Amino acid sequence: MFIPSSLATYGRRLVVSFFIFALSSGVVGGVFFYLDWTGPEVFETGVQQVPVDMQLGLTWPFYQQNETTLENITGMVREQEDVAGTEIVSFLQTWEYSAEQYEYTSLTYLGIEPSFFDTFPNAILLNPGSPPLNNSTCYVQEEMMGHWGVDIGQNLTIHVFKYNQSGYEIELNVTLLVVGTFTSQLFMEQQYWSGPQLSTLRVVTTRDSLTLAFGNASAYEYGVPQEQVWIAFDRAAVIRGGAAVATDELTNIRRRIEQRALPYVSVPYDGFKLLDAVTEFSAWSSDMRAISVCASLPTIIMGAMLVHYESTLTADQRRRDTGTLRTRGASGMQAFMWTMTAALFMGLVGSIGAVIIGYFAASLSGTVRTLLEFQWSQFQLFAFVPQPSSVVFVFMFSFILGLFVALPGAVRAMIMSASEARAAVAREDLPTPEKAQTPWANIIGLGLSAYALSGILSSLSYISDAGIQASLLITALPFLAIFMFTFARLLSSPAATVKAKVLSWFRRPSLSAGATVVGRNLVLYHKTQSLGVMFVAMVFTAGVFSALSATTGYYHMRDLLMFQAGADIRVDVSSGEENITLSIMGNLTTIEGIESAAAMLSTNAYVRYTEWTDYYGYYTQNRSIRMFAVQPSEWYQAGFWQPYFALSGNPQASLQRLVESNSTVITSFKPILSRSYTPFGQTVTYGDTLTLTVVGTGWKNQSVCTIVDVLGDDPAGQGRAYFPGQPDLTDFLIINLRYVHACLRTTKIDSLYIRLRQDANFSQVIEKVHDVAPGSFKTIDSGLKRIDDALALRSGRSIFGVYTLNLAFSITYLTIGIAIVSIERIGKLRRQLSVFRALGGEPKSIAMSIMVETAVGLLIAAAIGSLLSLLLTYLIMKVPLMFFGSLTATLWSRLPIELVIPTELLLSIVGFTFLCSLCSTFIVTKRGLSVGIAEDIQVEE
Repeated sequence: MFIPSSLATYGRRLVVSFFIFALSSGVVGGVFFYLDWTGPEVFETGVQQVPVDMQLGLTWPFYQQNETTLENITGMVREQEDVAGTEIVSFLQTWEYSAEQYEYTSLTYLGIEPSFFDTFPNAILLNPGSPPLNNSTCYVQEEMMGHWGVDIGQNLTIHVFKYNQSGYEIELNVTLLVVGTFTSQLFMEQQYWSGPQLSTLRVVTTRDSLTLAFGNASAYEYGVPQEQVWIAFDRAAVIRGGAAVATDELTNIRRRIEQRALPYVSVPYDGFKLLDAVTEFSAWSSDMRAISVCASLPTIIMGAMLVHYESTLTADQRRRDTGTLRTRGASGMQAFMWTMTAALFMGLVGSIGAVIIGYFAASLSGTVRTLLEFQWSQFQLFAFVPQPSSVVFVFMFSFILGLFVALPGAVRAMIMSASEARAAVAREDLPTPEKAQTPWANIIGLGLSAYALSGILSSLSYISDAGIQASLLITALPFLAIFMFTFARLLSSPAATVKAKVLSWFRRPSLSAGATVVGRNLVLYHKTQSLGVMFVAMVFTAGVFSALSATTGYYHMRDLLMFQAGADIRVDVSSGEENITLSIMGNLTTIEGIESAAAMLSTNAYVRYTEWTDYYGYYTQNRSIRMFAVQPSEWYQAGFWQPYFALSGNPQASLQRLVESNSTVITSFKPILSRSYTPFGQTVTYGDTLTLTVVGTGWKNQSVCTIVDVLGDDPAGQGRAYFPGQPDLTDFLIINLRYVHACLRTTKIDSLYIRLRQDANFSQVIEKVHDVAPGSFKTIDSGLKRIDDALALRSGRSIFGVYTLNLAFSITYLTIGIAIVSIERIGKLRRQLSVFRALGGEPKSIAMSIMVETAVGLLIAAAIGSLLSLLLTYLIMKVPLMFFGSLTATLWSRLPIELVIPTELLLSIVGFTFLCSLCSTFIVTKRGLSVGIAEDIQVEE
């Protein structure tokens, strides 16, 4: 009967405790439920982007028999569940080792049937207007058109070298008419470590054309086409079942196909892209949960401290209740069971509340586009059903947290002596100084966790496998929590001493008395004061860290997408189009919304320069290079630029030098003139001259040019190159368009860079640009559209929802936590306040001292939180904001990641935090001091 009567007596306090308990784990529920909501859309997007679902290779035994045919195998495959279609393809892979640029060394030629584009509509994206193939025509990869120097309507000769039966090398070739261009994500290869994955598919023609030219298909023989069966699945069925079901079903289908056609077929290592996409989604889900929990750790720690504060606030009443039980004859075990039963009831109800609050928080996060940017039109309260595993995790996390906080009190109740019980009932507890805490435990924990984190997080830069990265992030979680906790606790230890020192500066008689009372109380309860400062420091950590990480990630994502496009809008003219000249610039600049535009012409040229090599000494290089003729000033105004794009740090000044002289160029490299070695490293001297040759029909123009700058981070051209709009380009030369037009005696262009005004609608401008020359533009790309598309996907804005959720919960925790701290402070000052006021002391003196003490604590906490936020941001800055497989990880590191400090947002967070804290302290203090002296003394007695 004691438990129900106690619950009924303190009903209002229990409701507050339930709410605080539920709120403490709300951020965990919000994060997990929000990711459950975003997961299905991300899963569907990843599955739909797969070009070819499954590739079935033919083995050597297949070509040694005549019983099983390709038709038998494709018929068996079509009988499998969820298989939507099949295609037989032939392909030939060769290598051109003499190519100067690494991306052109690997060559793949593909032969297809007419029905291929119906079965795999996203595998090969053709230029609009491309006619169907026949045995004498082909499509060519867009970037190879310039490399090979061919246009639509011209012939292309494919050369393949192989060895005959006598061991002699022979050459086979076929000449095809180019009727279209394409882009594709097939036959992707990573040419060098940490580099981008590029497609090696260069030419697409018919199967018969490939077979007639290079022989019948065989298995694993160089110079001979290979055959494969490409399989398309019913993606709607795959998506409907979810990732876990899809993984099992796809794996079983693969096994059935291989077993039924054994030993004639096998799935290559990377030949099941659909299963890879499902696996990558599972890794993405784990990664995002790990990243989100990492980002939420300050808020989670605050939640745990909030429960601790609430428990501390009710500790006196709980101790008196326990004392009442013991004085009435209850045993220590019975008191322990009473305390644990109350904690279990609190944990049960509070955990249910945590699940409910988490669901509402996830619904709110679904409206977030970027940090603190909401789209309320997307708010849907019951738009999703969280995963049962997430509900169980959030419930158990909150429940175990409550038990962990309640267990010490239960143990103290069990071992409470009779004298302690009587003292608790009589309220004879006298204030005793708290024991000083040693810093060594914090120092050791901080050092060990920092050492472990440095190794774990640095490994993320070298590992592209999403599953391994997820494991590393999960492994880093406990070390990150220890690092934050010990760091904040160590720096907040002297907070009580600092605050007492500040209060000692009060010399005015009307304030000094109250400052003395508050200052002595600070020293008496220094551990509690340090804990309070640490709590507020976690608020600043959560807020500042969310602002820094989200802003840095957003701007880096924006830079990546703008760098890929090259400008707000970039237009590529169709190959062979001769009517697009400089005269089109006048039509573009009259379009409403366009601020500036620049024209470009790309062609092949030849460079000759002398370079020092360690093996051959001075060596004369004479090779081809991709040359881009630009309008220097206009290109800088219209294109996307960052200072680090140029080695000099000032691309605008370097481009301006192209206007001053036709013999100045910007390249991706400089020739090495000498290299000397010293005990401290090597010294390299670079040259700045080369001979440029532009070749036309029946003529050529040679000029000695000066290299004024390098667009890259390495003057030798061995690092990252930066060419806006050409992210995979590593070898190039830039020159004045006016000079090239004079050499070529033409005014044609093949690219346009366009900058829009701030208030322009990019979709409308793109339509108007298209209408300027309908049918003449191959592609119209837009960096702004790429950003908008990325944020339209939940995978692109998921982390922003998490950061916004952390910010909202941290401010809520702060307001409640400061109120609890203030109530606890007033409670511990109750006896001193009674005596102080009875002796004629002014409440104003106490109130002013408490407000000053709070402000000083906020300043200390702000410094600790800001420093900790910078460290955390630096630690996880290289983790991709949008994480979906190794391609995203590689893309994320394409540009240097620079820390962005949002000054206005940080000032708003700090100001709002100060305002909430001081207002909460003022309200609680005023209410505590408004109690009459007689009532105050009566409470104490």
